[in-house]
Amino acid sequence: MQKEEWKTKIKRIVDDCSQELSKATVIGKKMLTASHTNAALNEKYQELGQLAAKHLRSGILEWENPRVNELLKEIEEYENQLDLMEKDVSKIKSKK
Repeated sequence: MQKEEWKTKIKRIVDDCSQELSKATVIGKKMLTASHTNAALNEKYQELGQLAAKHLRSGILEWENPRVNELLKEIEEYENQLDLMEKDVSKIKSKK
């Protein structure tokens, strides 16, 4: 009888482990999908922001919010910094 009890206990442990592994696999797949969805969402927010900034600069879009003007100013500063860095890199590359 003791041998049967061990078999039952081991089978229960294996079944529990199998169920937990199955759950972990499903959760992992969901998390991976969520990560891809989040990346796509961020990409669309970035695209929307770039389009809005372009239209704000050109006057197509008007937005009476002081934070918008601050953000546009910060964006311009970062773009200028990147432009300078790109020019510096070009100068370094052209030196022999």
